[in-house]
Amino acid sequence: MIRFVGAGFALRAVLRKFFLHYHPRPMTRSPKPTTLAEPRPLRLYLDTSVFGGVYDNEFKEASNMLFDKIKAGKFVCIYSRATATICNADFLISWNFKHIVNVFRIKNYNSVNMQNGYKSLDIRSPKEVIYD
Repeated sequence: MIRFVGAGFALRAVLRKFFLHYHPRPMTRSPKPTTLAEPRPLRLYLDTSVFGGVYDNEFKEASNMLFDKIKAGKFVCIYSRATATICNADFLISWNFKHIVNVFRIKNYNSVNMQNGYKSLDIRSPKEVIYD
């Protein structure tokens, strides 16, 4: 059971009702793992430029290496930019250096995420994630 510490009885009831409305799954704590679990694969949102990179001589090698790692199960694809934020994607991957992988734009994207209560999203090129 989730406890809302420091809130009055009426406020706790309202918070619990709100939480149950938006999170209908059971409110129980999962037991602490007794053994180390295998790390989950990184979740990546792939911008359309990464798919196009397969056909571009400049980006072909890195794009193909990235898709090979996805096929091998090292990465999991997330198919929507909004879903990437909401599902806590580890990285947004793009070859679009003008509009997406741009230090000034990244700052703006992440300020919107933070204002809406989401974590910042790490935005990188495929070359930065394909090497172990």
